[in-house]
Amino acid sequence: MVETELLRNAELFSMVLDADLDYIRTRSDEKTFKAGEMIFNRGAAAIHFYIVKSGEIEINQADENGQNIILARFVAGNSFGEFDFITNSLYDVEARALIKSTLLLFPGFPHTFESLTNENPDVIMRLYLHSLFLLSNRLRSVHTLIAENTTWIKHIQNQLYTDQLTGLYTRLYLKREISRFFSYPVAFLMIKPDRFKQLNDIFGHKAGDAVLSRIAAAVMDIVRDKESGWAVRLRGNEIVLILNHTETEKALAIAKSLALKFQDIGPGRIYTSYEKKLKSGKKESFQLTATISIGIFRRIEENWKRIFSDTYNLMTHIWSKGGNEISVLGVHDKKDF
Repeated sequence: MVETELLRNAELFSMVLDADLDYIRTRSDEKTFKAGEMIFNRGAAAIHFYIVKSGEIEINQADENGQNIILARFVAGNSFGEFDFITNSLYDVEARALIKSTLLLFPGFPHTFESLTNENPDVIMRLYLHSLFLLSNRLRSVHTLIAENTTWIKHIQNQLYTDQLTGLYTRLYLKREISRFFSYPVAFLMIKPDRFKQLNDIFGHKAGDAVLSRIAAAVMDIVRDKESGWAVRLRGNEIVLILNHTETEKALAIAKSLALKFQDIGPGRIYTSYEKKLKSGKKESFQLTATISIGIFRRIEENWKRIFSDTYNLMTHIWSKGGNEISVLGVHDKKDF
């Protein structure tokens, strides 16, 4: 028997009429899930609204690498899934019982939102309007929170979107923001310094960080000259230069110019204080070079992430063979520096 008090404590049902709540109770059901059992999967239709009677439920979402991120956990008395259910959406998350859990489901089997609408349209319409009222209040609360904390939010956003060592954008900014500002054709220039581990071994990690900062500065000079692009630190010493309105010929010219700048960035010229003497008493020399791959994203119908990934894979393939090369995605004849 579904408990009326449990229903009343749920925000979605908190303001409904007593008679309406009694009807909702008769059209609800309880279901027990085993520990680890899936309640709903990503992409499934939201056909129920859930209230936790006992147990613990975990909601998670997959990140870009397919790893699950825990978004929320619900315990007895909590409810979830109301707005997905009311708006007849598809779940973009999944829910799983962490321990043996009993949930209240509305509507209970074999009822559906559509069947209840046909059966008792007045109750369902009042429930629907109440859900819109709740959603409106939540949106106002969010907007108020944002308005009252604009400076703080911008500060946090800046921390998330800016790499602390180089001052370049982060992968998070790449994932969330950049594609909204693309103007075709868009050039991706993947840049990776060659023998960077050897540089660190010879001159020390402080020198390596300093060199990486100088590479970032050189890339940012290109962005400023172009006035329509971004430089992003991907991981470690890998950087991508993204430029709007840039075709292959122009991207090649930029890559060649950047490759020449690498000759003036290396620690052998600038960071001699970090050099380690060899047994012979002579100092190790080091000439910095780079591997650069170029991919062009020309049409909105194309998948920019696929072109981005293919360009990155081309760069790592060339680098693994020794590097010191510029190559264009889809072009077989590669250009040596």
